[in-house]
Amino acid sequence: MYFRTKTVSGTALVQLVQSYRNAEGQPRQRVIASLGDAKLPDAHKRKIADAVERRLSGQSDWMEEDELSTEASVWVSRIVQLARSSKGGNQSLEEDSVDGVLVDKVETQDVVQLGPQLVAAKAWEALGLSALLEELGMNPSSVATAELLVANRLIEPLSEWALIDWSQRTALPEMLGLRLTRTGKDRLYRTGDELLKKRKKIEARLRSAQPALFGLERSVILYDVTNTHFEGLCQSNPKARHGKNKQHCKRSTPGCSAFTVSNCVMEPPPL
Repeated sequence: MYFRTKTVSGTALVQLVQSYRNAEGQPRQRVIASLGDAKLPDAHKRKIADAVERRLSGQSDWMEEDELSTEASVWVSRIVQLARSSKGGNQSLEEDSVDGVLVDKVETQDVVQLGPQLVAAKAWEALGLSALLEELGMNPSSVATAELLVANRLIEPLSEWALIDWSQRTALPEMLGLRLTRTGKDRLYRTGDELLKKRKKIEARLRSAQPALFGLERSVILYDVTNTHFEGLCQSNPKARHGKNKQHCKRSTPGCSAFTVSNCVMEPPPL
């Protein structure tokens, strides 16, 4: 919005004007309020127009308005009241247009969450989990249920009972072609049990895919444990036997054992 001054019958007429686009996308202007020959403070006209626009749109920023002078604040309140009581003010409130769309006429229903679910679906796809689970004997419906379970654990971990309501507030049922009701919680339990039975094979496949997916290289990790010792009987551990104690441990416990390990090498499991 901005102020413009025009001359009518030799008298100055100050108007608050709004630019917009009509339903055909054509640029138009409309008068929000006519202020007669009002003497607005020139130095604050821009800020007054911005403050009026924010208030009329319900997005008032009181911190910015605190920076206005007392005179400017009075003008903001006066113009807002005038605009709301005039045809032009009602028009600006009720018929704001963005790229030809009357924003105040837009209605929504059944809004669901989509963003996090897309991220989870992309990760699932990158890991090739659908194909893997099908190879392991799971049917498409069980695979979709498994993806729903995993997505929930990543986004908002809930019990199986609460997960059903949560899923209906997201785009997952439509994405997976799966919709569960309250009676479907046993299906979630069964799918979870099935995943647990196949856990080792799933983990082995993910382990083999990990280097390629994240660009990782195999590494050998060396641990120096030459000063490790036990204190106590440790009778069930065959490695706990008397040996050289480099730290000169005081054997305060009867039957204290110590042992030395040299050149201990631990490698990651084979691919």
